[in-house]
Amino acid sequence: MELGATSARQSLSSSWERHQGQHLQCADPSTVKTRKPYTITKQRERWTDEEHQKFLEALRLHGRAWRKIEEFIGTKTAVQIRSHAQKFFSKVERLKETGETEKVIE
Repeated sequence: MELGATSARQSLSSSWERHQGQHLQCADPSTVKTRKPYTITKQRERWTDEEHQKFLEALRLHGRAWRKIEEFIGTKTAVQIRSHAQKFFSKVERLKETGETEKVIE
């Protein structure tokens, strides 16, 4: 019986090692997606009051449809808008925590 148990353990062990080896293999390089290089197309610039007001209006109209907001604003890219939105939403949360909700619209 001991011989059978040892053999079964070895078989199970080899099966597990083969299975683990499958997870360690690298993906086929021809199927791996590569990221486009990040290029800065415009110099950083502050958002004007007019752009921010357009952003707020577009946010009310289109939600988080960044391309539609980009078209609505006209002077900022979708990437810039997402970044602005992220900072804006963080500010809104921070102001809610401090009870300064009247400053949210600014």
